[in-house]
Amino acid sequence: MDPIQETTPFISLQCSVFAHCLARGSTFLLYHSILMGLLRVDRDAYDVYRMFDGGTNLHQVLARHPQCGAYIQELVRKGFLVRTGIDELTDYRKAARRSDTPDLDIMYILSTDSCNFRCGYCFIENDMGDFYRFSEMNLDTLKKGVDFFQAHARKSETGPVVIFYGGEPLLNRRVVTEGVKYIRNSHPDTVINLITNGSIMSPETVGILADANVKVAVSLDGEKEAHDKARKTVAGKGTFDDAVHTYRMLQAAGVRMGISFTIGSHNVDRLRDHLAYLVDAFQPEGIGMNFLLETEGVRKDLMVDIEYATDKAIEGFAFLREKGIYEDRMMRKVKPFIEGKIHLKDCGAPGQQIVLAPDGDIGVCHGFLSSRRYFTYNIHRNPDPPLDEIFRDWYGRYPLQMDACADCIALGICGGGCPYQSHVKEGSLWALDKRMCMHNKKFVEWLLWDVGSESEHAVPR
Repeated sequence: MDPIQETTPFISLQCSVFAHCLARGSTFLLYHSILMGLLRVDRDAYDVYRMFDGGTNLHQVLARHPQCGAYIQELVRKGFLVRTGIDELTDYRKAARRSDTPDLDIMYILSTDSCNFRCGYCFIENDMGDFYRFSEMNLDTLKKGVDFFQAHARKSETGPVVIFYGGEPLLNRRVVTEGVKYIRNSHPDTVINLITNGSIMSPETVGILADANVKVAVSLDGEKEAHDKARKTVAGKGTFDDAVHTYRMLQAAGVRMGISFTIGSHNVDRLRDHLAYLVDAFQPEGIGMNFLLETEGVRKDLMVDIEYATDKAIEGFAFLREKGIYEDRMMRKVKPFIEGKIHLKDCGAPGQQIVLAPDGDIGVCHGFLSSRRYFTYNIHRNPDPPLDEIFRDWYGRYPLQMDACADCIALGICGGGCPYQSHVKEGSLWALDKRMCMHNKKFVEWLLWDVGSESEHAVPR
């Protein structure tokens, strides 16, 4: 939507439906939840802005506040004031609909759906059910899946991303190592990631991963005592020592290393201390903080109040920022805010990612692996399945198209949370992920004050 370039004395303006205000004492922050515009104003300037509630003729405001011309022009330029009668929501929704087409750039390869751990919070293994039949992928399945993905992946400077996932992917070591070689040789621009519990590693595997420039994330939940409370083997033993051994082997070989850190009752109270330990002990390139999904199989004693977890995560993010460590979850919100670009989707399932199951089934979300819901094709029976059919039920599943999200301050950076969690808790992909609603509102308010407290007042002159 084009902002008004010129204001005339007789134009009627109204406050944008996407404008939000935060107040602390006599300081007010105006924030546009789509355009990411931010203004720090005082009480007088805020009162002038509120004169446009419901639509007001500009000359009436200027007659009372002739010194406010430049300030009002700034409000128009940043989208806080729009022409009276404009249906902003409909216009933005129409513009966003242009993105509701397949735009593949992520592929998850589940080399196996089994795992040698029984982590208390795993939403995949713990929700499999008693009659689920575990399997391992063969190399032919991987090659066909990768070739299909590469044929349809978006071309970009950074290249498409392939993520080896599980289960524990290295339980099927041959397919991972041979698959890495195949991808690197046949599709050299691909970014290859491996997420592992760190229990299975050999010098040969380390060498292959290093040679292929694979980025590896090892799951570590902080110091040993906290980690071992949640991350146990099938036999119930702690897993910290093995994970650390694997991490150090990979790091010594020059592999780019990150840490996957899951927040639960086992580590949330001392979250910053755990992050400080991980940074000091392992010097990771990045750390990704994960919130627990509320599914049937997740241990209830590991669940933690999302508001409390968010407060602790924000504290942890501020610490990591200070140390120069990239944290993915929060930075997925911060980056679009800085760039002034709406973050439509926080999950790749609505059009950006595919998941290749061990038997060749193709879906969009690994959360549905057990039920195989939304796994609509198999790469062996349908070597080139239609993308529109794969994503049919997922298109448009993002906050801007969801009525309940329209007036939310986090609309532009939320991305919609986890559709799988919405399905589990509310019975629909299109329902709100209420955990992430709470988290994102709290985070955006922190972010605005973090940035806004340093900006200068925009005041009438």
